Amino acid sequence: MGASGLKTKPIRLIFTILVAVFSFALFGLVSTLMMYDANYTAATALEASILKASYVYKNYHCTRDYGDKVYETTYSTLMSTDDLEKLNNSSLGLDFAGVFNFEKESDEIHYLDLIKTIKYYPENEVISNGYNSDRYYNNIFKGFSDCGEEYVLRNFPDSAIGNSKYPTNSNEIAISKYAFDVIAYYCDYEEAEDIIGKTLRIEMLDSSEIASINLKVTGVYDFGEISPKFNSLKTANDFNLANDYIDYMDNSFHKIGFVSSDFYSFYYDTLIETNTIYPDNYSQTKYVKPQNRKYSFAITPIESFSIARSSYILNFNKIAEDDSFFVMDNDIYNTSVSISSVIEMLELIFLVVGSALAVLSALFLFNFISVSISNKSKEVGILRAVGARGMDVFKIFFIESLMICLMCFIISSIVAGVASMVINGILLKMLKIELAGINILHLGILNIAIILGIALVVSVIATILPVYFVSRKSPVESIRAL
Repeated sequence: MGASGLKTKPIRLIFTILVAVFSFALFGLVSTLMMYDANYTAATALEASILKASYVYKNYHCTRDYGDKVYETTYSTLMSTDDLEKLNNSSLGLDFAGVFNFEKESDEIHYLDLIKTIKYYPENEVISNGYNSDRYYNNIFKGFSDCGEEYVLRNFPDSAIGNSKYPTNSNEIAISKYAFDVIAYYCDYEEAEDIIGKTLRIEMLDSSEIASINLKVTGVYDFGEISPKFNSLKTANDFNLANDYIDYMDNSFHKIGFVSSDFYSFYYDTLIETNTIYPDNYSQTKYVKPQNRKYSFAITPIESFSIARSSYILNFNKIAEDDSFFVMDNDIYNTSVSISSVIEMLELIFLVVGSALAVLSALFLFNFISVSISNKSKEVGILRAVGARGMDVFKIFFIESLMICLMCFIISSIVAGVASMVINGILLKMLKIELAGINILHLGILNIAIILGIALVVSVIATILPVYFVSRKSPVESIRAL
C-alpha cells in the first residue's frame, strides 16, 4: 500500500497537486510580503544608489477633534541646532549641516502661498534659460547653510578652489563648483576663480513677491563630480532622467549657498513674508517648537551608503515622545514607503486566494485519500484482523498523503521563488534601481519552512479524517465492504 496508491486516478492526482502547489506558493509569498520593511528596503536600495548625501526634514504629529471623531495630521516644522546634534553620529560618518530657505512652516502656510524658489544671477545679468528645471544647468539654490568653514573643510578637504574663503559677513556667499558651472554656461566666465569678488543677485520668488539681495562671492568649493549618468541632459531633455537628476542634486551640496552665521537674522525680514500667517490653533500635540529653530532641512555627506548608515537615519522616522519625527527625503525612500500600500494589497489578495486554495487542496486530497482507502478496504481489514491499530493504518496512508504534499512543497517552493523574483524585479523598476543583487522581497529559509508547515498541516487534515472513519469499522466489515 502507501505509494502504490498514487497510481490510482492520475488525472485527479495531477489536479490536486496543481491546486496545492498554487496554494502553498501563495502562502510562501504572503509570508515574504508580511516581512516587508520599507526602511530596510530603502536602506538596501540606497546602498546601491549613486547618491552622495542625504537630507532629512522634521515633522510633528497632532490630532484634531471634530465632534465625536478624532483626525490625525502631520505638519512640517523647522529644525534647531539641537536637532542637528541629535541626528549626528560620528562613528557612522554622519555629520549634518542645517539648511534654511526662509519657507514658513506648514501649519502657518496660507493656501495661496507657494514654496519659495531661490534663484541666483551674476550682477546686472539675467540667465535667460535658467528657468528650465529639466536642463543640466539650473540656477536654483536648494537653500543656504551657515555650517561654517570648519564643517566644509572637515567633510570636503581640499575642496576650496584658488583663494576661496568662507563668508564672514552677512553680505557674502560661497558657492559650489556646480553653481559656477551654471554661471559659466550662460555667461562669460572661464575659471572658477573669476567669480570670486563678483556680486550675485539672489532672488526669492513666491506667490506674491520677489525679494532680492546682492551678495559678494568669497569662495567656490568643489563638492565632487556629478554622476556622468546625467551628462546627456547637457544637450537634450529627458523627462524621466531629469526627475532623477533633480532628486540627485537635491541630495547633494551642489545646490547650496554657504553664508555667515548672522546671515539668517540679518535678512529674515527681507526674505520671508510675515503678513499671511494663519497658524493652526485647533490641533493638539505634545510638540513644542524651540525658539531657535530656523533650518528647513539638514543634510549630511555620505561617501557611500551602507545599510547601517541608512537604517540609522531612517530610524528617526518613528514618532518620538514629543510627537516629532524626522523624514528622509529622496525618491528611493518615498517609493519604498509608497510600495507599502501595494504590498498590503497583494498580501490581502494572496492570503485570501491562498486560504481558499488551501481548503480546496485539502478537500481534493481528502477525496483522493478516501478513494485510495476505499480501493484498499480489503487490505485495511486484513491488517486490522492481524492486529494493526488505527494509528498503524493512519501511518500507511499518511505516507501516501505526505509524498503528495512533499511533491507539492518542492514545486511550490520553486514557484514561490520565481514569483518573488518577478515581483522583486517589478518593485526594483518602481524604485529605479538598475543594479543586480538587490532583493526587496526575499524568500528565505523561514518562508520555505512556512510552506513546509502548511503542506504538513494539509497532509494531516486530509489523512486523519478518512482513516478515522475506516478505522472505526471492524476488520470483518472492512473485508466484506469490498
